[in-house]
Amino acid sequence: MKNYDNMDNLNSIIFNNVYISHILSIDPLRDKSLAFYNEGCMHVKNNNYIKAETSFLSSISIDDNFDKAWHNLALTYYQLGKLDEAKTALIKTNKLDSNNLNVLNQLANIFTILEQFEEAVKIYDQLIELNPKDHLSWSNKGANLMKSNYLQDAHECFIKSLEINPNNFDAYYNLACLFAKSNEPEKVIINLKNAQSINPSFKIKDSLLNDPDLQSINQHKIIKDYISFSQ
Repeated sequence: MKNYDNMDNLNSIIFNNVYISHILSIDPLRDKSLAFYNEGCMHVKNNNYIKAETSFLSSISIDDNFDKAWHNLALTYYQLGKLDEAKTALIKTNKLDSNNLNVLNQLANIFTILEQFEEAVKIYDQLIELNPKDHLSWSNKGANLMKSNYLQDAHECFIKSLEINPNNFDAYYNLACLFAKSNEPEKVIINLKNAQSINPSFKIKDSLLNDPDLQSINQHKIIKDYISFSQ
């Protein structure tokens, strides 16, 4: 299964959110919270995520409604491998900033990583409602539905994604995985070839041999023959 990862480029995401520390408010507590926030961002710049965690926690202990501090705390938890904590922090961020597409995408991604697929689908539904032409959300929703064995609904999502963007590699790859689940080897090969047409460096044989989502069908004669005759 291919799921677009929205947790990439952590540092650039964080530093897009940095406040300028010398712009002070008339609220001393807010200023103190802001100071801890900026301190946390500097720790992230230095790849010191443990100290960053402490700084962001100090920031939100003063101002519990500081959405950017919660967001960057979540991303820091992700870097530290604290996925449950990252999920909790993203849920809080989403409550404070409900239409932030970055936050919604990252929350859906965390749910997927934690194999909470139905929760991920709910978030992708929100993203699709906000932007019905978001082909990645359609594809990622389908991937999570497939993991929950809602194969027909997943198929519809992948087709919708391809209607919006016919060059979506992940949608074709996920269709191949779906047809492996439904034991349709000809369609597996067709969709892997479609994926390869988008990314010529993609090795079909390697995926058939190594991807757990495809291995279930690689003993079928059609697949075995394809593997045998592939370079």
